[in-house]
Amino acid sequence: IARMEERGVGLDVPRLIQVRDRIARIKAIAKDRAEAQLGGPLTREKLARRLDELGAPIKKRTPGKKLLVTDIDTLERIRSWNPPLIGAVITYYRYEKLLPFPDTLLSLVDDDSRIRTNLNQFGHQQDDLDAAPATGRLSSSAPNLQQIPHSGDLFLAWWGRRLRRCLLP
Repeated sequence: IARMEERGVGLDVPRLIQVRDRIARIKAIAKDRAEAQLGGPLTREKLARRLDELGAPIKKRTPGKKLLVTDIDTLERIRSWNPPLIGAVITYYRYEKLLPFPDTLLSLVDDDSRIRTNLNQFGHQQDDLDAAPATGRLSSSAPNLQQIPHSGDLFLAWWGRRLRRCLLP
């Protein structure tokens, strides 16, 4: 395990840069569309206030400011109410959530196009034995390469596969 950690995980940097740039371009387009629909800069507060003005069918409000809740799940439920606005905002939020994965990997890659991660033999970090149950499998931390999406939400899984293809055994 020590030799594996020392060797690191290979990273196809040019491919990852292409994936990251594509994600960033789509995110920027979605933001422009959402801002055009919203009539100004896209912020959660502005979106909540605008949806409230338009009479969006959202019942939940934030505890402090009493603004409408605008998380992805809530927006998905009301997508058919205003597809151009809600669809653009959801797309932007999804790409915003996805972009940190390639950015983090690129910030951690060494000159030899490898990422050094900690491989944990017992499924958790050695210094935090209570953090997670022992799995009997290797896990990684700093960075946790297992956090790259691969299942569940089809959108995240699709992009996660593209990101994982940049990791070279």
